[in-house]
Amino acid sequence: MNRYFLLSLLALAIQSCVPPILSVVDYESLKEPYSNPLIVIPFENGITKNFVTVLSKRIEEKFAADSTQVEIITFEKKNNELSLNTNTDIVKRVNKRVSEDGKDIVLLFQPTKMIYQNGMLQTAKYIISGTDTKTNKEIWKAEFTSQSAYGPSLFAEKAAKSFYDKLKIDKIL
Repeated sequence: MNRYFLLSLLALAIQSCVPPILSVVDYESLKEPYSNPLIVIPFENGITKNFVTVLSKRIEEKFAADSTQVEIITFEKKNNELSLNTNTDIVKRVNKRVSEDGKDIVLLFQPTKMIYQNGMLQTAKYIISGTDTKTNKEIWKAEFTSQSAYGPSLFAEKAAKSFYDKLKIDKIL
């Protein structure tokens, strides 16, 4: 009985994985770690909204555990590819937070691939770019994939930890 339990636990650990985050950093422009980040994460209504909600909550917890401040803006990405000025509201919101609260870096999650199975999100792949707000120069960029056979809430925790740890390793924070 214990053997089957351990095998089931091992299968769960293998299926709920977050591969390493690949990143590039402009260390020449990076003078010191950033201390007041703004994270922007779009979602689609429904399943990805649930994942983004849990992910942002877990990211906030990681920052709070390290006594580092962070602000996260999530917004619904409308699928109006041929509409003009569809991002005006979010751009205004980001600009307002940058100017009012002195945000020094904006970390933008851009979804590149979402894979669903049986109506559940199984894989979320993002390109994350970090832009210095004073120079408007991209300082950091990463490719991030998170997946689980058991749904988004289970891999959001690992995804948040991997993202936060990578920011620390790359000396962005």
